[in-house]
Amino acid sequence: MTLDAAAADTSQVRDVRFPVIDYRAHPAFAPLAGPYIYDDELIRRAVERIDAVHAQFLARGSASQADANLALSEIGALANALRQHAREVAAPVLALEWLGSALNWTLADLHYEYVRLLHLTAEAHVAALDPAHARQLQELRARGLYIADLDDRDYGDIVRLVEPCAAELRTKVAAQPAQRAVFSPSRVSPLGRAIHRALARAGVLEVVTGYKRNRMRILGTGVEYSSAQQVWHSGIYADCGLRDSPLRYLHVDQADHLPKAMIYATPVTENNGPTGLIPGSNRWARSEFLFRVHKGLDRISGERYGPYLGGSEYRVTARSPELRKIFMQLPRAFQGTSHFGDDVVADSDLARDLAAREFKFLCARRGRVLVFDGGRTLHRGSLVAAGDRLALQVGFVNVNDRKLRTQIAGGSHVRRLLKRAAHLARLATRP
Repeated sequence: MTLDAAAADTSQVRDVRFPVIDYRAHPAFAPLAGPYIYDDELIRRAVERIDAVHAQFLARGSASQADANLALSEIGALANALRQHAREVAAPVLALEWLGSALNWTLADLHYEYVRLLHLTAEAHVAALDPAHARQLQELRARGLYIADLDDRDYGDIVRLVEPCAAELRTKVAAQPAQRAVFSPSRVSPLGRAIHRALARAGVLEVVTGYKRNRMRILGTGVEYSSAQQVWHSGIYADCGLRDSPLRYLHVDQADHLPKAMIYATPVTENNGPTGLIPGSNRWARSEFLFRVHKGLDRISGERYGPYLGGSEYRVTARSPELRKIFMQLPRAFQGTSHFGDDVVADSDLARDLAAREFKFLCARRGRVLVFDGGRTLHRGSLVAAGDRLALQVGFVNVNDRKLRTQIAGGSHVRRLLKRAAHLARLATRP
């Protein structure tokens, strides 16, 4: 799909619902389902109420700390009711603990988001954008992405400084094809300064500041080398003989508050791993609460079980029949993932619809930058069919991020969750 076609396709994006996989019908999950014990109607009402409380808070023109406390208190009480229901029906202990941890993760995520929003007023003095950057901001809001040109000198500096990283990353891929090959340069290194200079001159920092309405800075950069040798994204359901989905690795990032930018250091065509996105998917209708809970389930399972499973660290829950069985012991509403592209069955209506909507960011000659909302816009990349790719993915964060985290780190439990969120933010700079 071209960007012009994508623009026309997103005119009614709010009428499109974010995809939900029915795991009871999925060939890798359905055989592992046991007796169902939950009250779906009770869960539906609680989730709808949480979404309503969240929407009411977002709709306030100038919310106060008291408003945030009230919303978080009500959402917390409803989350506890869901947790209590799982206890009352005697949910298996591992499923109960996994669900409880995901609910805690989600509450911490919402807490951060509300405190961030409370600081919008204090940071309202954002410089007015020139017409070109204003159009880019409009595109980012409407489609979840925009593309801009980099200054030729700035791009040349980036390519020259990043090339020494490539040899080491190629060696890593050859030795560990089941893992990704990523290097994170310091923000104050020559490469880090060149990236900042290029994005600042292109107006990217101004645009993402306008998008988040908080002043933004570069969090970090992940330089990734990708080649056809790599298998980290393959064989998710090899144990049950299911071939890879045509939408494999289509996902949203688990860090909801971090916009991103992609710069290719080498030419990228259809064959060597272009970044693909679904324009407008940032605005598709979804349950905001479940959207975040599904991210929490992924984060927790990866941290908890990843170190104990061999092979690829990608989608550890899906790769393990044992973990898939626990997944199927969750309430149906909570059976979801931020990386659902691997679970889209080939030749299904959903597979055809998403494939038709996908836009691929190609760059054959000059330096360009793709800016996108990775936490809400469906995207994927690094899936190389032939050749290789060297790319830089830059993550942005609030200038006052540390201040916000300090402000809300009132208790040891919250502090522990925030440390986990900070770790997630660092991982988000990985392509």
